[in-house]
Amino acid sequence: MAKRILIYTNHFYPENFKINDVVKWLVDEKYLVTVITGNPNYPEGKLFKGFNKFGSIFIKDNLKIVRLPLIPRGKGKKINLIFNYLTYFTSVFFYTFFLILFKKKYELILVHHTSPFLIAIHPLFYKFFRRSKIFLWDLDLWPQSLKALNIIVNKKALRLLEFIIKWVYRYYDKILISSKSFKNIVENRVQRSKVIYFPNWADLTIEKSLKEKIKNNIFSKQKVNILYAGNVGEAQDFNTLINACKKLDHDKIRFIILGDGRFKEEFIKSVKTNNLNKYFVFLKSVSSNEVYKYLNSADFLYLSLNDSELFKMTVPAKLQTYMAVGKPVIANINGEGADLINDAKFGFVADSGDYNGLVTIFDQILKLPKNESLKIGLNGKRFYQKNFKSELRKIELLKIFI
Repeated sequence: MAKRILIYTNHFYPENFKINDVVKWLVDEKYLVTVITGNPNYPEGKLFKGFNKFGSIFIKDNLKIVRLPLIPRGKGKKINLIFNYLTYFTSVFFYTFFLILFKKKYELILVHHTSPFLIAIHPLFYKFFRRSKIFLWDLDLWPQSLKALNIIVNKKALRLLEFIIKWVYRYYDKILISSKSFKNIVENRVQRSKVIYFPNWADLTIEKSLKEKIKNNIFSKQKVNILYAGNVGEAQDFNTLINACKKLDHDKIRFIILGDGRFKEEFIKSVKTNNLNKYFVFLKSVSSNEVYKYLNSADFLYLSLNDSELFKMTVPAKLQTYMAVGKPVIANINGEGADLINDAKFGFVADSGDYNGLVTIFDQILKLPKNESLKIGLNGKRFYQKNFKSELRKIELLKIFI
């Protein structure tokens, strides 16, 4: 009989997260998979069209998706995000006990943790009652991320959270981490043998190396087009980009910001306030099946993270996506992400917050020959194929699950 796997995740298709690929791999391998998730609302902050606000159940072949009701995360206000977390937490609490009382046993549980860490607690009840193996795929290191975003700065509160998280970790059979720099912190919480490095990979549509581009005038042939594709949130260091643009004495560069998020409106307002409209084009999020066209159309790809100890340990998921496209990268980033760009020789790096360094990079790329730019981008693509491609991750994951 096929192994039954239960997956907890607060984000799932049509939201664009790597857990979507994992579920597809498991379903293709004929596992019986049940996904417990919420109604999709990320990153726009509102319920996606076509979904019932009271939740729903979808069943097809060996896949079952249970969507639980929650309050959408909204934009800007932290209180909306808190209600989003609490309503998902409450819904999962009751559904977990429903599973314990009335459903067949799942041999394995996978918890996909982006945020908050609270979602890692409920599945343990199922483990205790049903004696299942349980794995945590930890993509957001708590309480470090709360401190980095100034959500919680009180030292006593942070110590209490660290104690709770350490207690929760000890009951998980395996902890999957996306960054090598996370290892020291996680290994201080659990035995080293439980910790597995499991890095991110690019969207599968991007791995197919499709060459199609966007057919409009957003990407100008008279300018150097720099694209940022992803969430516009608290972690991104867009103020540095604003300050760098204020120092430019030309308009040879255009930034295309493709995506949504809780701080997009604030970003747009800052651009207007500083009279920088000529440098920026803002676009709404597009599906993962469309984003590759925008990536292909850009000359350079941009990413940034704020300066904090946590973000020095973080490799943004979009970095692997950028590598797979084969375009050179411009980054305001410190730590492991910066090291990866430099080791693979596929881009230009300035420290987080260093807008003068970013201006220097802009001067460099304006003088860069086209063939040299292509070479730098291909460095990233080759590095990706050797170290990060999805087939490697699939093989590794299935080995872990056996």
